[in-house]
Amino acid sequence: GHDAEPVVNNLEEGDLVFVGKPMAMLDVENRLTTVIVLLKVKEGQQDAVVELAKEHVGPAMSMPGLVSANFHRSLDGKRVINYGQWEDRDAIYQLTQRPGFGKEDGYWAGLAENEFHLYEVLVSETTST
Repeated sequence: GHDAEPVVNNLEEGDLVFVGKPMAMLDVENRLTTVIVLLKVKEGQQDAVVELAKEHVGPAMSMPGLVSANFHRSLDGKRVINYGQWEDRDAIYQLTQRPGFGKEDGYWAGLAENEFHLYEVLVSETTST
């Protein structure tokens, strides 16, 4: 189970939103699978896609294996990106089998093109403050 409740309220342009346990941690050692979803939205549809993402992130966070989901919107209004971290690839597959998350019936259908790929973190650096 996940300890944190999804928190995706009052998104403003350019906001970075962390949802999950308590925030996404980029760690070369944790061996999580990263999914980066690029939603190329149709003209004028970015806000609609963001609203649908808000509605669907809660149910997704209840999925076993989903560690975090982080939504970003582009400043030009053309894209929405979800940076997600998963415990394993099978958990990702299980989500794609749920209504609203599949290739043919995704919540973005008719509003955006979905392009996603799986990644692993290789390098993560921060400045010391």
